[in-house]
Amino acid sequence: MVLEVSRRSAILSMAVLGALALPGASFAQSGTKSGKIGVIVQLSGIGASYGVGVQHAIEIAKQELKQKGVIDLEVFYEDHQQQPQLAVTAFQKLIDARSVVAVLANSSPVNQAMNPIAKSRGVQVYNFNAVSPALRKLGPWLINGSPLADDDGAVLAKHMIGLGFKSAAVLSENDEFGVSVSDAFISAYKAAGGNIVAHEVNNVGNIDMRTQLYKIKSARPDSLVVFCNIPENGYAFVQAQEIGLEAAYFANQFIINPENFKVGGAALNGVRGVAPKFDPNAPNAQEFSAKFTKAAGRPPAASDALAYDGARLVGEAIAAVGNDSKAVGQYVVKVKDWPGAVGNYNFDSDGVAKLPFSFFTLKDGKAIYE
Repeated sequence: MVLEVSRRSAILSMAVLGALALPGASFAQSGTKSGKIGVIVQLSGIGASYGVGVQHAIEIAKQELKQKGVIDLEVFYEDHQQQPQLAVTAFQKLIDARSVVAVLANSSPVNQAMNPIAKSRGVQVYNFNAVSPALRKLGPWLINGSPLADDDGAVLAKHMIGLGFKSAAVLSENDEFGVSVSDAFISAYKAAGGNIVAHEVNNVGNIDMRTQLYKIKSARPDSLVVFCNIPENGYAFVQAQEIGLEAAYFANQFIINPENFKVGGAALNGVRGVAPKFDPNAPNAQEFSAKFTKAAGRPPAASDALAYDGARLVGEAIAAVGNDSKAVGQYVVKVKDWPGAVGNYNFDSDGVAKLPFSFFTLKDGKAIYE
């Protein structure tokens, strides 16, 4: 499996570089600084397309950093298949065999499993898209490049109450992500005066949620909130419509993903939620979006943009402070209004990115932001 993934990664990297080649592009001279980073993401299994998108995004960041003479990054990819123990093994390999300065990773269980090693070995981890509130206190060796669920869950809960939805049912994944995110939302929703009439869970990887949805339907909620993995949350809304579950549909930022649009189709039209605003057509994102679309054959999702921003920021940090992992982390969390594709980055005292939230509605495979 490792050999197969490594070969696929190499082929993809070459394809991305070819797609990015620009006439007359000037590359940095031999004196350009260099550094090594690792990326641990799902590259096989049910969520493989997510990881491939991330890989495209990071290769674009790598190429831009080199073209601008900032740093020549060597990037090593490993596949966690959404299994924390595989991530731990991959992390140790990246440290011992690749001598990486920092590692980018997603998934709350993955980041939690890697944290003891990050602390004991002194290697910085940058989480670009996991949202469990439990990640907040795992610094300083874990930096969270995306707002966490205790932030966006509270915003979503208050927004729903403001829209007049006073009762809600929750369908969440039976893993650390689903438990922590649903707990944060439910607490905020109740505090805002809402009533949770049902809470059902779905096992990781299961795409038939009709049993849980029939139970939710019988509770007759005003709204259905889904906190599942990709693409399970896409299937959830399809099946909710199939069984005639009449309610307003809500989700967190993970619903904005091509895999969900692929399985959900028109059933996702009208799903609402809250997320850090990523507008591919915004001035700060247009160049990245054009390159990503050319390389990947589809527009970028927010997760792709978050990975792109993370790779650029970590690469810039290594160029500025050298191969000192602790100094790299300190550089990152001290940036002020650092310009990324998702917006301007600042970090709070726990090393969590403070990005502005926006409300969205899905329509025809896109998030329309308010």
